[in-house]
Formats: sequence, structure tokens, C-alpha cells
Amino acid sequence: MASLAMHLAIAEEYMKRNAVQDRNLFLDGSLAPDLGSDQIASHFGSYEKPKTIIEFLKTRMNLAKYLEEVQISNDFDSGYFLHMIADDLFYQYLYTEEVESKTPEQIRKEVYSDYDFVTQHILSFYKIETDRIKKWSNNKKGKPVYFTPQGCDAFIAAVSKVDLQKAEREIRADLSSFRENFFKSNKIKTRRQIFHSSRPKISS
Repeated sequence: MASLAMHLAIAEEYMKRNAVQDRNLFLDGSLAPDLGSDQIASHFGSYEKPKTIIEFLKTRMNLAKYLEEVQISNDFDSGYFLHMIADDLFYQYLYTEEVESKTPEQIRKEVYSDYDFVTQHILSFYKIETDRIKKWSNNKKGKPVYFTPQGCDAFIAAVSKVDLQKAEREIRADLSSFRENFFKSNKIKTRRQIFHSSRPKISS
């Protein structure tokens, strides 16, 4: 999943482009799935223990199931929905050839270390108030395994431009098509491109 700092940055950037009636409610929703005691339930995922990284990426959260069970009716729900979209696309980006041989435990450990390495960049670059996430955020120095600060910026920019109403219609119709349309509209040709190389050009 994307980190709390990424989710907060995505929500803040989204609100710069879209009218949100209750900003605090939207921000609360954008963080809520990661703050509960049962994050599998809060991400509508499966409790079956994954045997491979592919199963881990497919079952940790379920965006389609979320829309099957939730009627988006207020700003909290919209923030929650944006969080779910970000996590789904994050897993699509993260999946590259090099992770296939690793266990879910290895991926989880390395990804969470990467969060710590890029947190300060995100908080500083997007001028984010840390009170909402201070308890869960760490700032460490080191070399990320999977993504760079520039890659995080590209991810945040792309996801924050999602039209939530249009996304809801597309995901309800066909989640795979939504993902492919997202990649194409942001000129992302490969999943490796956004995290593992220089910042891709994100269409305005």
C-alpha cells in the first residue's frame, strides 16, 4: 500500500483541483483505511495467507469489493475511495519482474523501509501538516529499494488527478480497464517506469 504521507499528499493535491465541501472529513477518509486495527478488513481484502507475492498483491486489498459494499455519499467516503484507488494502483506500479522471487514478508519489510526513507521529502515538498500522521510516520536516511522521491512525486501527481465520479463508473464496469486507461492517460508505458526510473511525464 502507499504510505500515509503519500495518501495525505494525494488528498491535498486532489483538493487543489476539486471542490470538497468538508476538507477535514475528506482528509480523515483518505487516511482511515490505514488507521484501523484490522487493515485487511478496512481494505476489503482476503484473510487467506498468500503463498506468493502475486497472491499477496492480489488479495491484500480489493477495490472492486469496496464499491460492491459501499455507497459513496459524503466527503469521508470520497476520501476513503481515493485511498483505495491509490493503493490499488500502487500495487500495479510495484509489481515488476524483480519482486516475483521474493516472499510477501520480504516485500512488506522492504517497502515499509522505503516509506521511512522518502517520508521527509513528501512532508517537506507538499508542505504537509504532520499532526494527522505523526504517530505512524518515521523519517530515516537510506537508499530505497523500490522507489525514489521523484517516483513518489509522479505517483502522487497522477493519482491526485483521478476524477472520482468517472473512476467509480469505470471500476464498477471493469477494474482492469480502469487501470489500463489510467496508465495510458498518464503516458505510463510500463509499471517499472514510475518508481524505478526518472520521473515520467504526467499529462496535465
